[in-house]
Amino acid sequence: MGKHLERYEALNKALKMYKPSLAPPSREQIELFRVLLHETVTLDTLISAFLATFPPDDPSLPTRKDGVKTFYEGVAGMLFGSVQIADNRQVEAEDRLVVFSYLTEVAPVLLPKTPELNQQAIRLYVGRLVEATTGTLHDAAVRLQHAVEAPRTAP
Repeated sequence: MGKHLERYEALNKALKMYKPSLAPPSREQIELFRVLLHETVTLDTLISAFLATFPPDDPSLPTRKDGVKTFYEGVAGMLFGSVQIADNRQVEAEDRLVVFSYLTEVAPVLLPKTPELNQQAIRLYVGRLVEATTGTLHDAAVRLQHAVEAPRTAP
């Protein structure tokens, strides 16, 4: 778990090195975000086992559980941000398809762990994308819609 957490933090730090701008994200940023979300899936698979290593009376357990809650709140932000990229018409269609693809892979695993209000917001947004897109983007949005409507708990 420690090594995956280090990698996650390094990827997150690398993403933050890109200065916020009004310009759409580059393909490099999109690919970095994809790797970060896949690393998030790996961490997700390890969290329960990690927490189980602590006895119920461990005084650090509530803090660790709060940390996990905060982690999933951050995951919700990453998923929503990815949907925004998929919706950004300034992003090349090919890059938007990449975003739809990685979201379709990771959202079914991660979305159910996020706060309910975030889940609802993401599902609504994806539904609007289905209505607002055509062609291959529409097909990708439909695949994502199916993925977020039928979440599973393991990759």
